[in-house]
Amino acid sequence: MRLSMLAIITTLIAGCKDYEKTAGSDSFVEDASCWNECEKEGSIICLEGLSYRKCQKGIDGCLKEIEKSCKSGGQCKTVSCEDGTGCVYVKLYGPCDDNDQCTTNDECIGGGCRGVWGKD
Repeated sequence: MRLSMLAIITTLIAGCKDYEKTAGSDSFVEDASCWNECEKEGSIICLEGLSYRKCQKGIDGCLKEIEKSCKSGGQCKTVSCEDGTGCVYVKLYGPCDDNDQCTTNDECIGGGCRGVWGKD
């Protein structure tokens, strides 16, 4: 079987598109078996509340939007979501309650609530 000058010489998979190189031209043709849900791998879009969507490459090579949620910051951290970054935690300082009856003077330290052992 002979190939004409315009016959496809090579087909490579590039992301989720078939890359076809023909004699004299290069072109991208959508691959019907793959549909990208997002455009850029690693991009993050915040949703309502503390949820966000992250663009990740699936095992099929296609980009998928994976929904994730930020974990609670507890009483010693605030949490928010920023587009492009995702979960942002800010440590708080000041009094808190570690719910341990054996500790006193509970304070937010390093993002967690800690108390001093022993009662006065």
